[in-house]
Amino acid sequence: MYYMGDLVTVPKVFYYYRQNPASTVASSSPKHHEDFRIAKKELFDFAKEKNITLKQNRMWLKKVYFKLFGLPILKVCYYNQIIKCKLFGLITFLTVYVKK
Repeated sequence: MYYMGDLVTVPKVFYYYRQNPASTVASSSPKHHEDFRIAKKELFDFAKEKNITLKQNRMWLKKVYFKLFGLPILKVCYYNQIIKCKLFGLITFLTVYVKK
């Protein structure tokens, strides 16, 4: 979309979605997660190279979980130049803005 000249959309398009249990979209594997992580990294690298600001909602580059007895105690989310630390994965208690 970055390189295109025009974009045309069709208003009020309706479609019917039918779930298929054999679909690869419904499956989740380590390779699927790794492919998603790589695609996200490519998106961030492209945006940085072209000076494009991405909206922050759910566009975390990396998430790290720290668990105790299987329960998430701390979640650290990395975004372009922001690091957020959340208690129990919900309560943001620290936001760090990193200058590069």
